[in-house]
Amino acid sequence: MKINFFKKENIKSKLLELDEVFTAADNCRKCGKCQSVCPVFRQTGLEQHTARGKLALLNGLKNDFNFDPALIENHLRFCVLCGRCAEACPSGIDTLSVFLKARAVMHELDKKSFLKKFLIKIFIKFPFLFKILKKNTKSDQNISKTKKETKKIIFFTGCLFDRVFQDTTENAINLFKSFGFETEVVSGQCCGLPLLSSGDEKGFKFSLEKLYEKFINIDSGVIVSGCPTCISTLKKIWPDFSNYGKELNLKFEIYDFHQFAAKIIKEKNLEFINDNNLKLKWHLPCHAKSLGAEKDCDYVLEKCFGMKPENNSRLNSCCGFGGTFSIDHPKISKKILEVRSMEIMLENEEILLTGCPACILQLERIKGYKNRVFHTIDAISSQLLAKK
Repeated sequence: MKINFFKKENIKSKLLELDEVFTAADNCRKCGKCQSVCPVFRQTGLEQHTARGKLALLNGLKNDFNFDPALIENHLRFCVLCGRCAEACPSGIDTLSVFLKARAVMHELDKKSFLKKFLIKIFIKFPFLFKILKKNTKSDQNISKTKKETKKIIFFTGCLFDRVFQDTTENAINLFKSFGFETEVVSGQCCGLPLLSSGDEKGFKFSLEKLYEKFINIDSGVIVSGCPTCISTLKKIWPDFSNYGKELNLKFEIYDFHQFAAKIIKEKNLEFINDNNLKLKWHLPCHAKSLGAEKDCDYVLEKCFGMKPENNSRLNSCCGFGGTFSIDHPKISKKILEVRSMEIMLENEEILLTGCPACILQLERIKGYKNRVFHTIDAISSQLLAKK
């Protein structure tokens, strides 16, 4: 791809202004821990697809007079944004934030950028176009809130709950009601990560501000979502890009569903009976892990379904969806999924639980798994029988 000299120098100068990129590169110990956990590197075997390799490429801008921005931009896109490299990094480098900011500078070099942005904006702004994708068909009603409960929480649906898993929102409302909460649903607005991951920082901030306005006008101090990617975005990415994000995290307790459910089950000493004798396996979403919710997931699975942590049939690998990654690199996304399918190996009567709507869409691509993958919310809502 040919880029004129002035555009190249303009992009280079903007990248050089990102101090956190070079601070991160200087702090990188080159230990290779990121390499050991990267699902993309596992498939490509290329150093430049690890966090260490990407930091080295960006750091080379300081002295590289033959700077090839298109090549660097391409390597930055070989990332599912799972956050595993940040978790493994002994230096505590926030690789996710660094790479998202670099992508925002270099997005105009992405050959698919216009099409991706167009499709993402259509998906976000016109949910009625995606009703055909709905997993369930029980109801199309817009749920606003339950009534006459003692405490109020905000349930943020995120894009996929709005467009594909609407019945899961209904189940969440009923579940929270049984926990003793009035629930205000915030829907119809994206957390902005799909826009930011495609390099559209302006669109991301616009979406962020609109969603912030919805949250801040509700009299509640708790936000819960059934999408750990959305929660990770609110808690980790928003504060890096906007003061609104910092304010949100000061004013609200923000939970992934499993974190909130574990907290309430412990506080209320709730009892569940798995009377359907469900045969279950579990897929841990990457962003649930990066939120530190793994133990909460284990606790909820054990309390609700009798699944011991050591028997959760989980090797913690990524499903390979990665949002726009599956658009940019569908073959690699599929290969990562194939690895995960070999780890799970559902038997005839088993069903697979997970805590992420995007993971459900990806995992259902495995042959024979269609209609056998469910969100934990749906499974728990049918299992709550009594509480002490």
